[in-house]
Amino acid sequence: MGENKTVKRKGLKAAAIIFGVVAFIIAFLFGFFLRGAIVGKDAAALSEIAAYLKEYGVFDSTTAELREFSPEDAARIMVGSIPDEYATYYSKEEYDELKNRHNGKYDGIGVSVYDDTLKIAKVTVNSPAFKAGLHPEDVLISGTKGNNTVVFSDVKSVGNFLAEVSDGDFYITVSRDGEEKSFPLKYEKYISSYLLYKDNDSTYAYLGDYDDGTKLVRAGDGINSLPDNVAYIRFDLFEGDAAKELKGMLSLMKEKGKTKLILDMRGNGGGQMDVLSDFAAGVIKGDSGLAIAYSKDNKGKFTEYNASKNYYYDSIEKIAVIADENSASATECLIGAMLFYGGAFSENSLIIENENLTDGAAKTFGKGIMQTTFMLSNGGAVKLTTAVIYRPDKTTCIHGKGITVSGDNAVIRSNNKAIDRAIEVLAD
Repeated sequence: MGENKTVKRKGLKAAAIIFGVVAFIIAFLFGFFLRGAIVGKDAAALSEIAAYLKEYGVFDSTTAELREFSPEDAARIMVGSIPDEYATYYSKEEYDELKNRHNGKYDGIGVSVYDDTLKIAKVTVNSPAFKAGLHPEDVLISGTKGNNTVVFSDVKSVGNFLAEVSDGDFYITVSRDGEEKSFPLKYEKYISSYLLYKDNDSTYAYLGDYDDGTKLVRAGDGINSLPDNVAYIRFDLFEGDAAKELKGMLSLMKEKGKTKLILDMRGNGGGQMDVLSDFAAGVIKGDSGLAIAYSKDNKGKFTEYNASKNYYYDSIEKIAVIADENSASATECLIGAMLFYGGAFSENSLIIENENLTDGAAKTFGKGIMQTTFMLSNGGAVKLTTAVIYRPDKTTCIHGKGITVSGDNAVIRSNNKAIDRAIEVLAD
């Protein structure tokens, strides 16, 4: 009898842990709509299900094998069943990694690749790939470690190779301008930099070590085709120290006498609203506290997101923005706010690059909803879509539609004319 009581106690403890995770998520999910409704019989039913799973286990109905089923499994299944493609459950380890990424701390080589062509879409500034000399537009051919060479056939083969060589030195071979080039690489911890500055003379970036931080340094030659008065800034993500990097680069731009700016946000999928607010204060002229965007929750309540202390330079005469079909969320918020307030930027200065045009038009991604990440009692977190995003007019929402341009400002990616077009509109 005593043994049975001990077993029962352990089972109840495990069930309580499972229920603790499940009930928290359920209570939160439906709290917006049915505040306090998931109590009583509903909560008891969830607890009972969790207890039965613990007591009888989970058998694979195909193989009849007994499978482990943890509280995290239950949470993932529950969150995964929500009709919200952005809803995500994070374990404690995954959430810790997510927080590191929000702070700009990564582990890897720092490249993203197009699925169909194996062409590098982006090289993260200050990453091992950036320092090794890999460039966007390079096409991945193979990877080599020791005497073993793997010829890449698709993105999955690239991922498999990198997973196998994550503990040492290796080489990546690419095709660049018709020639094959090999670059030595290894997985490393690094601080991501999100902006890259170029003019017709030099390239500058925030570079440094994982433990020591970054500083703005010359990182190579510039773009010869840029006019003397034009600066180019590529911006990859609203994370980490992106706003701080912008402040430094705008100061450098002013110091070098550049009066026109190309802001390239192709592939920028968004990020944090607080980073957006700080960043907007450098590219929108106006008083501190300008409304950059509004979110509207399930109760119809609007929340205003304001630009921080303004650090816009009056010496900036004109701004051209480049975006593409992968420019989303906070990027679209920023473009919308820049269009709303006008000044140095206008719709005529927006260039959008797409893989293909539709009826002569190009568009951005079209993500006008906001996610919030909530920490859970087990150290993990759940991310949920919690609001719809509007421009400063509190009326315009681009969700599912994106921002569209046509005519000469709609460019096809393969033509590689986006920067050339930006130079043209700045000259008008």
